[in-house]
Amino acid sequence: MATSLDEAAEIVSLVDLVAQRASQRQFPYVKPIALKSSEAVEEAELILQFVRRTEVVQLQSFLDQKYVTYLQSCPAEASMSEAARRLTYAMEFYYNHVYEFLCGETLRVRSFRHHFETGRFVPLVSPQCFRHKRRRAQQQRVWATS
Repeated sequence: MATSLDEAAEIVSLVDLVAQRASQRQFPYVKPIALKSSEAVEEAELILQFVRRTEVVQLQSFLDQKYVTYLQSCPAEASMSEAARRLTYAMEFYYNHVYEFLCGETLRVRSFRHHFETGRFVPLVSPQCFRHKRRRAQQQRVWATS
């Protein structure tokens, strides 16, 4: 049974690890396994499947800007270290911002981002999200025949 001392040591270790990976610009600097729930871990792993190797630098710049915006909008307690602030941001927003980037890129390049999982077509964005009826119907046909 884990004690509160063990849990505190685990949190300190995670703070240091995230800060180190962020400073070395490693992607992702928050590994999915570090997230709080099994649902969050599964969602993060799915999101990472959509990131193309050629996009990592662009994505990192996007995430850096989102972190700056977070710091500007959420003043930290004076006692909170930079590493602790980065971990707080990462646990709450990191994968949401990765997903936001991917959706933005999908719309920018007008390419239907997807992958195949056990022979099934899995889109990043569901066809039902498209407002234009013709585009939505076209994407649903692609999805149904894949």
